[in-house]
Amino acid sequence: MKNKALIILFIVLGICGMKEKQVVATENQNDVGFYVTPVTPATQLDLSRSFFYVKTEPEKEQILKVNVTNTTKEEKTIEINIANAMSTENGQIDFQEVLVKETSLKNSVEELITTKDKEITLKSDETKTVEFSMKPSKDHYEGVKMGAITFKNKSGEEANGMVSVYNSYKIDVVLSENGDDFRNGEVLKLKKVGPELNKGRKVIQAEIQNPESKLVRNLEIKAKLIDKKNNKEIKNIHTIDYGLAPNSVLPFIFDLGLSNIKPGEYKVKMTITNVDNQWDLEKDFKINNEQAKKLNDESPFRINTPQWVKFLSILLGISVVVIIIILIKRKNKWQKESKHRKSRRKKGKKRK
Repeated sequence: MKNKALIILFIVLGICGMKEKQVVATENQNDVGFYVTPVTPATQLDLSRSFFYVKTEPEKEQILKVNVTNTTKEEKTIEINIANAMSTENGQIDFQEVLVKETSLKNSVEELITTKDKEITLKSDETKTVEFSMKPSKDHYEGVKMGAITFKNKSGEEANGMVSVYNSYKIDVVLSENGDDFRNGEVLKLKKVGPELNKGRKVIQAEIQNPESKLVRNLEIKAKLIDKKNNKEIKNIHTIDYGLAPNSVLPFIFDLGLSNIKPGEYKVKMTITNVDNQWDLEKDFKINNEQAKKLNDESPFRINTPQWVKFLSILLGISVVVIIIILIKRKNKWQKESKHRKSRRKKGKKRK
């Protein structure tokens, strides 16, 4: 009887613990004021994934569905956006609008997935189902198409334009024709290198290209910026845990700080490695006088010397030159006088 009582007690405690975890999870979701639930499609390639990992066929349309629920007592407006996967300068994979598309990216997630609902309004405790039409092109493709659907609480925007970091949900979308492993990319290229202004900073930007429809992950990058005139190493950067999204470009940054961009011929050398591969990349580039002057003038990160400092520097320089001339003249005069005294002493000795 005692054993039975203990078993019943443990079961009751376990149930209570499970209920408590569920409440905590719900409370965390309510911090945003709404939550989203993807409806698993029949074409889901991996049921253990919480995002859309969908098998596609050329020109065969599918409807993807997401349930959006308002958990507050107030009406909410939710913005809906679709974006491709991109690579950031910090080596992270992000999902946002890319102004310049990578040339190897054809029929992106942004192009294949559409919705008529750019935003929805939810009453208190209301749930709506948002439908997304996904229609691949007629062309077959290798690897994956990767992107995300973002749901942002438009009602969370403050009057001053500030937006909370925690006011949105993102559901990843991975499209594949065959479900093969897409985390084993093997090709990296150094596409373009040159001077740029990055958020006002003077930088040398080296574009690392992943032209494959696969992820490249867990990268260690050793990079050097070299002045070809004297083979001098200007910058040396070592980073780890970088990754590139499929068909994307990673803008690798050499930050020049307050130093001016100088005209000349330069070289970027990189050794990029992960467990499976090593890429040795290098590229020469030139900076002309016009480029250097334009970027140096436009950057807010520069040392501005006041006119009085320049005037004082010139005055000090002139003063130093004058002092040196005076000292030299005094020295010469002293040497002449010293010789004259010695000469007089010698003449005096001879007379005696």
